Amino acid sequence: MAWWHKAALAGNARARQVVYLRAGQAARMPDPYGGLGEPRTPDERLAWAMGVIGGMGALGDAAPLHERALAMLRQINESTPTQMSLQMALVQGRGDGIALARAMLAAGTPQERIVGELLRRQLLVRERQRFPELMAQAQGGDEVAAVALCASTDVMDGNTELPPALLPLCVAAFQRGHLGLADVLLRHHLARGEPEAAAPYARWCDKLPVACTEWLSVYERQRLGNTAAWREREAEIAIGGGLPPDERVPLAARRRGLALKLARIETQQACGRRPYLPERGRFADAPDCPWGKPPGTP
Repeated sequence: MAWWHKAALAGNARARQVVYLRAGQAARMPDPYGGLGEPRTPDERLAWAMGVIGGMGALGDAAPLHERALAMLRQINESTPTQMSLQMALVQGRGDGIALARAMLAAGTPQERIVGELLRRQLLVRERQRFPELMAQAQGGDEVAAVALCASTDVMDGNTELPPALLPLCVAAFQRGHLGLADVLLRHHLARGEPEAAAPYARWCDKLPVACTEWLSVYERQRLGNTAAWREREAEIAIGGGLPPDERVPLAARRRGLALKLARIETQQACGRRPYLPERGRFADAPDCPWGKPPGTP
């Protein structure tokens, strides 16, 4: 962290965002900004607000900082809204949740699982739409409804496997660029005991910057058995999923895991920077965001 702080003081934009995020997560008075002073740019303000809102409660001594972060987030969303800033508002239950969630899923987001679940909860509470109603919409060509169902059926419906009528809709949505469904389809085929059908999705999980940690590890355990090769592979997958590197893991595996982790972070940032176009009710295209683009061959 000392290196990041030194680079931030020297003016490195990326380092400043990292320091503001960490400072927000551990925000303390009288210096809640990690020695950098008040955030100056929208990216810096968003990083600090995300750290505070995601890293601490809103009671007791934390309340003033939490309110300051919420005010900062509101200001960003009123002036320069992006996919990431609006997602924070969506999680906080602010704004038109159904319209925002639909716009995010239509554009494609690395947070498909979270946004899909939030959309379904909003539809259930506000419009009394349950699985049958959404399934009818999905079968009628509503891709957003299909993605929401695919991404959340494990949490919302208690299904490890996808229902037969939903499976082809999930495959089609993945092929059109909803890349997070690679993990959903990998889980489905493993739960059904179909390793050959799971194999291409395991390869996509390796190739694409998507979160497949749990089910990719299960797939590799089945493929390699309880061997040294599997333990090395499991460590690589865990590092790619965000766990700290273990010095006992071979250097090559650590490097592969860290490369995957970095690719995921950079992808989330690229997609999260997409500006929201309120007059059109959608997000701008982002050439460096792979979501919304076909995945290619595994």
